[in-house]
Amino acid sequence: MEKYLVEIRIPSQAQTLDALLPPELTIGQAVELICQMTGDPEHWLARGQTAGILCNAQTGGAYPPDLLISESSICNGTRLILF
Repeated sequence: MEKYLVEIRIPSQAQTLDALLPPELTIGQAVELICQMTGDPEHWLARGQTAGILCNAQTGGAYPPDLLISESSICNGTRLILF
């Protein structure tokens, strides 16, 4: 099973982590998993969001939650920011 090794920065938690993302997940599913990995899914609800927004760190562009990772520009080594 192929997975993409990415770096995810979470500025609100002053945290950076590496993650393996399966290409068959949607961006929204990946965001949910990342929130679980950080151990604080309630963080997003406290900010009035149902989930975070995942952005490409290089371009600043946000990924739509329903987009499959395999159809996005995400690949090994991509740097992401979760707001």
